[in-house]
Amino acid sequence: ANMRGVKNLSSANLSYATLKGTYWKKGINLKGAKFTGANLRDATFQKGVDLGGVVLEDTDLRGTNLKEVNNLSSKQLKNICRDNRTQFPPGIKPTSERDCEK
Repeated sequence: ANMRGVKNLSSANLSYATLKGTYWKKGINLKGAKFTGANLRDATFQKGVDLGGVVLEDTDLRGTNLKEVNNLSSKQLKNICRDNRTQFPPGIKPTSERDCEK
């Protein structure tokens, strides 16, 4: 799936949504969006996507590419699920992780 054409998800509640394999383009407004418990497995966030203020707690990030996003902090990554394919920006590490099978 891709988010082509979607420009504004500011303050959207995407908690527990299945967004597996989505492609997020630079320029989309995600300010304050909530992805709590969402499945973002194998999602790709294009270089420059701004994740400032985005809630990612309890999110499935297995295989997700976040390596070139802007404004992502370690404190946003609480109780996440990831694997060896998950990519974060340099210096960013999850605050806590959970068992992916739960």
